[in-house]
Amino acid sequence: MIGAEGEFRVFMERMCQMAGLDPVSSKVIALVYISPEDMAMDEIGKATGYSPASISLKVTMLAQFGIISKTRKPNSKKYYVHMEKNLIDSTIDHLVKKQQNQLSYAKSELPGILEKFRERTKTDDDKKKLLVVEEYYGQVMRFDSVIIEMIDMLKKVR
Repeated sequence: MIGAEGEFRVFMERMCQMAGLDPVSSKVIALVYISPEDMAMDEIGKATGYSPASISLKVTMLAQFGIISKTRKPNSKKYYVHMEKNLIDSTIDHLVKKQQNQLSYAKSELPGILEKFRERTKTDDDKKKLLVVEEYYGQVMRFDSVIIEMIDMLKKVR
């Protein structure tokens, strides 16, 4: 792998690893990102040198995190992998999902948990734990506000 494409793939692999992804996942992302068309999973295996089982495991994991998508095309038994190429749109999508899933869940569940904590707090250890949960809830609320602002700002620059 030489030339500009090779350099870009190495760049993407390093970026992914800096974000905490393992080397195999990083190679899959780099390869799929630069591909103008959806890639068959067997093509990914051949291009990376990893076994079909390894590729399948990593693609499934990356799809669960919403980083890539895995689909079948009509009249084909093969799975194809796609990745959003627009950094701003994919970031907006990730932030919206974070807000709709995790933050929404936390905002709906934590008030009830805090209420139970307050009713049952008796010891100093209980009070310390209550403070931890209260601070976490405050962080969730502040983070939710920041996410909303970030989404709005990203939509303006897209």
